[in-house]
Amino acid sequence: MLQQLHCPACNAPLEYDGKAAVIHCPYCDTQIATPQAWRTTPPADAAGQPAAEMAGALDAALITQQVLDLIRRNNKIAAIKLYREHFGGSLQAAKAAVETLERGQPLRIGQLQGATAASPTPHAYRGTVYDLHQPTRQRTGCLFLVLLLGVAAIIGGVLFAVFGMPQAASEAGDAGATPQLPFSAWSKQAQNAVSSLTNAPVTLLTRFGAEGIGPGKFEDARAIALDNAGHLFVGEYTSGRIQVFDITGVSEGEPGAFLKVWQVGEGDFYTDQFAADRTGKLYLPYRGELLQFDGLTGERLAALPPPTDAFGSYQDSVAVGADGVVYAVWGGDIVRFDVDGAMTLRIEDAIEANIGGLETTTAIAVDGLGNIYALGESQDVLVKFAADGRFIDRIAGPSRGDDEAPAKLRAAGAIAVDSQGRVYVADIFGIKVYDGDGQYLHTIDAPSYPFGLVISDEDVLYVAARTEILAYQIRP
Repeated sequence: MLQQLHCPACNAPLEYDGKAAVIHCPYCDTQIATPQAWRTTPPADAAGQPAAEMAGALDAALITQQVLDLIRRNNKIAAIKLYREHFGGSLQAAKAAVETLERGQPLRIGQLQGATAASPTPHAYRGTVYDLHQPTRQRTGCLFLVLLLGVAAIIGGVLFAVFGMPQAASEAGDAGATPQLPFSAWSKQAQNAVSSLTNAPVTLLTRFGAEGIGPGKFEDARAIALDNAGHLFVGEYTSGRIQVFDITGVSEGEPGAFLKVWQVGEGDFYTDQFAADRTGKLYLPYRGELLQFDGLTGERLAALPPPTDAFGSYQDSVAVGADGVVYAVWGGDIVRFDVDGAMTLRIEDAIEANIGGLETTTAIAVDGLGNIYALGESQDVLVKFAADGRFIDRIAGPSRGDDEAPAKLRAAGAIAVDSQGRVYVADIFGIKVYDGDGQYLHTIDAPSYPFGLVISDEDVLYVAARTEILAYQIRP
């Protein structure tokens, strides 16, 4: 029986027959080791190694990779929770193991194998989406290679003898090209969105940018924000490069004009999302902190205080209301700060406590009334909270293989709200739009995956799509 799963590298939907120990993602060429609990039929033992031992090693490698990815996203709480759920042991032991990985030291393979055999992957994790927003070539670092070398003696020959693993990346991927979804994953309207928007609820005003590292060009643009003075801030995913554009001519069809570029941090720095207030202050999650910068100059101004937890970190999502109030994600909690930096609201385990399931990645947006929208990217769910933190309702749920369910989400990854209270969610099949009560309205086709969304006071929707920015005028 086919199961609907998702690729942990690109979050694309995958079909799994419950037999293979390795799945090949046709969208990004990732090889995915399937935990033993997903499999209804154990693999053959063609290399003389017990199948259960091989499966345990694969499970350990897969789960440890997911833990490492959560650490890289500064989500230490989720990493500890995931480690303990799969490998068992006390909270203190799980915390120590995660901190060992955080320091760049590999765990003992025998310990992982034993823990995996004793604590197989729970049923609740089947089909869970760990949306890490990182292509495989960026995510697979030296630390994970150390772990793989440790289990190579067990699984190396078996993978080639039994499963005939294809190459991990295509020629285009090896050359550094951005992996593109094949035509079969998109509707014809999505592939030809620019030429077929006449009947859509938006009008394409302009698009600008190109692939590159020069002024006005992008390698992997994902974070995007606006102030109230005609400035658009665009952040690269891996380099920490932030570019500033003058967008005063966009409403007339002019492209954004490059103004300045500045840098956050040194070396690899992964950022999915940031937000700006109306004066141009940029709020950016950075290595577990929530920092404030002057968006035009890049000068670091301050850091918002953390809640009074023993340990934790800010995640890659922040929103700013029209009144300058800042909303952020701390672990699985949603927190709110007034303009003086005092915390005025905390919704603990915002998604998990209200709808259940394991949620590792939450994106947030706020409307003009202070209602908070939370997108659970791991579960593809969208929920709404009142301004006082009360849970109101689930707006959208996941699509698990049903392409005829346009109201449902699949591989969702960004969220924004317009001046009418309509909610926009980036999805693998386009940008899905809901009213404030959760009624699905329509889907805006996009020529590529819409990684970042932001909407101006004039209801111009800006979309960060890796190598370009698209600007759409939203119709009333």
